[in-house]
Amino acid sequence: MKRWLFSIVFVSYQLVSAQTQTKQFNILHDGKSLGTLKATKTTDGDITTYASHTKIQYHLIVPIEIIYDYQVSFNNKELREAKANIMVKGNEKTNTKTLITNKGYNFYSDGQLQKNIPETSINHSIVQLLFEEPIGLTRIYSEEHGTFHTLKKIKDSTYLKTTNSGHKSTYHYQNGVLQRTETDAGIIKFSIVSPTN
Repeated sequence: MKRWLFSIVFVSYQLVSAQTQTKQFNILHDGKSLGTLKATKTTDGDITTYASHTKIQYHLIVPIEIIYDYQVSFNNKELREAKANIMVKGNEKTNTKTLITNKGYNFYSDGQLQKNIPETSINHSIVQLLFEEPIGLTRIYSEEHGTFHTLKKIKDSTYLKTTNSGHKSTYHYQNGVLQRTETDAGIIKFSIVSPTN
């Protein structure tokens, strides 16, 4: 009886101790709605998990649907695992994973080891930009590419992120909260806008 009661109390404590923050953004292109981005940040003790799901639908010659899914976990603010999956018109375009090792990080694409990233610790990745202003940061880890993008503060609460291939995205914050971005995703350029704007 005591063991059963302890289990209920322990599970209840875990549920109460985990805190989840959810954000929803609209995806716009030339002022027209293309879809939505939903992101969550869950903190449970030393573990913080980020997830984001973006669905974009637009029409060029034919209808195109793009789905971005990211799952990223940190332990004591140190990256442990990151997964990125991108689907274009129902076909997988990107399937990558980053895992911590005792010699840095391993980066996988389509299940195959691509490279070792000899960083002793990665503390910031792109999905965090949805929740936290990158104050003082000059680079940030890309879960999709397994590389570091550069960050530059271009004015108060506004940051320019540049990929290794030169694609640029601008992030605008107010009181530390993301308000909008102008994003060059390579396939398409779009804006991510908070519904409160």
